[in-house]
Amino acid sequence: MVENIVFILGFFILFYVFLLIYDISSLYQRKKQSKIEKKRKEKLCKLIQEKEQNKEAKKSHKKLYNKLKHLSYLSSFCSLLEENITIEQKKLRDIVAQEVYTNLFVSLSNFYIKKDNLSSAYYAYVLRFIKIQSPEINDFLYKCLSSKSVYSVENALLAFYSFGEVDSIIDAYLFMSRKNVEYGHKLVADGLLNFNGSKEELCSKLYEKFDRFLESFQIGFLTYFRQCQYDLKKELYDRIEQNQMTKEITIEMIRYYSKVNYKKIAALLLERLENNYYKDFEYDVVMIQTLAAYPGKETIQVLKKCLSNTNYYVRYNAAKSLNGMTDLRKVIDLEDPFAKEMLASFIGEV
Repeated sequence: MVENIVFILGFFILFYVFLLIYDISSLYQRKKQSKIEKKRKEKLCKLIQEKEQNKEAKKSHKKLYNKLKHLSYLSSFCSLLEENITIEQKKLRDIVAQEVYTNLFVSLSNFYIKKDNLSSAYYAYVLRFIKIQSPEINDFLYKCLSSKSVYSVENALLAFYSFGEVDSIIDAYLFMSRKNVEYGHKLVADGLLNFNGSKEELCSKLYEKFDRFLESFQIGFLTYFRQCQYDLKKELYDRIEQNQMTKEITIEMIRYYSKVNYKKIAALLLERLENNYYKDFEYDVVMIQTLAAYPGKETIQVLKKCLSNTNYYVRYNAAKSLNGMTDLRKVIDLEDPFAKEMLASFIGEV
């Protein structure tokens, strides 16, 4: 028994000694890496300053190019340009965004266009901080856009967003549509929020060529229109009324009116909801959610009927929308156990 206890204690002592050695070793490695990173940044800053002061500019250009061909130096360079940086680093970012550096980034684009997806994706990420455009740089970014790697596509689009040019964004998504690039609609909507140019002009041109884009892109654009509250009330209403779009696009168009108020849409949705126009609970749920933004007697009346729908999600969302318009106690049958449970979930114990 005593031997077992001694063995266990010995084991735990060895285990903690091992952990201590591991922590010390890790700390040493982190400090070593930190020093190496600092030296890389100092070398890069020196080369950039030499080029800026026109001291052996060609030589500095070549040295910078040779350094930035390595991902380790490219990573250090990127960290110098990241957001939340010092005043000195902001000056550095302004320096490397000058036209005189175009040839350097063109050369690097020609180099990284031949590299693997991971290296190309990372270089594309760096370009978002540079904001320099040229035919060669665009060729590199288009190569990333046609990649099967979502990271390559994402970082190339981020670079285009940072340029702030509407036509570049339109051309990029048209190119991806022709190439049938798979890219989720949520990524599209979230990514467009990074665009640095005129959002109104971007929305206008995206809708102008709306039917030429892939469906997943169209859904993302519709989400973006809603987020920007861009005025497409009449145009989208006409499309919904004609009912010629796919289910996913129609649902996203209906969602648009939850943020952009339009009286005509309320009447159309109430009519279709009451008559079970779509015969699909997913449509019904989205219409009910959207109608929460259109309170009124007719809306309350139609939503009350939805409380007795056989589908749980229809009933739940009807109760949720009604809760923002009226006292649920006045519209829910308290003799119904489900109704009491639904009421309790919104306003507490009945």
